[in-house]
Amino acid sequence: MSKKYIGDKDPASLTYSSKLQLNENNDSFFQSNLLVFRPPTNVATLQDSDKQIWNAYVYFIEKVNELFTEEKNGEIITNFLNKDIAERLMFIQIIVEDELSAYTVFETLNSRGVGLTVTDLLKNYLFSISSQVDLPHVKSKWKKIVDVIGLDDFPTFLRHFWISKNKLIRQEYLFRAIKESISDSPAVIDLLDSLEDNARLYKALSNYSDTFWGDHREIKKRIKELTLFKEKQAYPILIAAYNNLNKEDFARVLKLVSTLTFRYTVIAKLHTNLKEDVYNKAAIKISTNESTKITEIAQAIKTLYPSDNDFKNDFASKSISTKRGKKIVRYVLFSLENHISQSDYDFEENPGTIEHILPENGNENYLTEFPQAIHESVVYRLGNYTLLEEDKNRSCESLPFQDKKEIFATSQYKLSTEIQSNTWSPNSIDIRQDRLAN
Repeated sequence: MSKKYIGDKDPASLTYSSKLQLNENNDSFFQSNLLVFRPPTNVATLQDSDKQIWNAYVYFIEKVNELFTEEKNGEIITNFLNKDIAERLMFIQIIVEDELSAYTVFETLNSRGVGLTVTDLLKNYLFSISSQVDLPHVKSKWKKIVDVIGLDDFPTFLRHFWISKNKLIRQEYLFRAIKESISDSPAVIDLLDSLEDNARLYKALSNYSDTFWGDHREIKKRIKELTLFKEKQAYPILIAAYNNLNKEDFARVLKLVSTLTFRYTVIAKLHTNLKEDVYNKAAIKISTNESTKITEIAQAIKTLYPSDNDFKNDFASKSISTKRGKKIVRYVLFSLENHISQSDYDFEENPGTIEHILPENGNENYLTEFPQAIHESVVYRLGNYTLLEEDKNRSCESLPFQDKKEIFATSQYKLSTEIQSNTWSPNSIDIRQDRLAN
């Protein structure tokens, strides 16, 4: 079976002379692992295309094992592979004059079958219009970019990069737009140079600890915030800002976008459709040097910025559940604490814990002011949260408010020591949250 379908095994080295050879990106993994049935050391570290091959291999191994759970007779399995599988499989060989023609044929055939992704379409197109001299260089650059970004994230990266310089376009029209702009080998090289230059930046925009940022504390702080807020629509303006401004101005744009995202998305929960259009237009202004100052950039995205009055009103009534948004709650509380106490606590690294003043799971000490019918509607209000040291949080878990207040007074966090209410009620939460909003 192995000799028939896999290849001959050298009796001395025990390696196979394979019947099948893959492309240069995947052949090494195929020959070193799949051909000899050897699992990779760490699947997570495989490049995306090798990972897909491995997952397909595992899938079919599992299906064959499921099929022969009861009977694992070698003869039966061999007949199944020889008769049911091998005799029904059909392969088509198409011989073309050169490698460039192969990409054209591949794209034509696939247009009649399963639709290609923008990644496949772009790769085939760029390779097909590259000169024979440039093609090896183009392939190498393409591989470097995909290795950094990953196949899954490449379409989004490509679109964000494109609309950082060009008008807003939907994903399904992206390939057509690029194809209209790139028509020869030098243009291919220029595009891939730009993509390669921006690949590391794009990857680092979602990772504050990436070495790309060096020791720039402000940039890392803002990247951490944007990651927490799950903000990706701003990537085009951030790409444009990084490529056209100095590092300090880039940090200022990051702060501007982070503040806007917190107000617009996290607190106000406004529709996100408008954001992409506004950020795109601002990104183009930055890329064309029409907006070079922070004041000009701020003006370009001003329509997204909720007024102070609107923000205060939204904040004063905001609820965020710690079951689904614990990190966001920590961020809000530590931002308030840093403002009140002029501190610089990190919301992720500081050991302080979230204290629900009205207990999250209810408590008989609070039933008078908070009947079960209203408990859920107020327990996750921002005014019902404070910060406490872990041991003090445990100590006041089931205590009535007056006893909790005595513990709050001993805390290092001003957010707790400044709680002055004599009782805890829905009105107390409203008053405190309104004060925090201001």
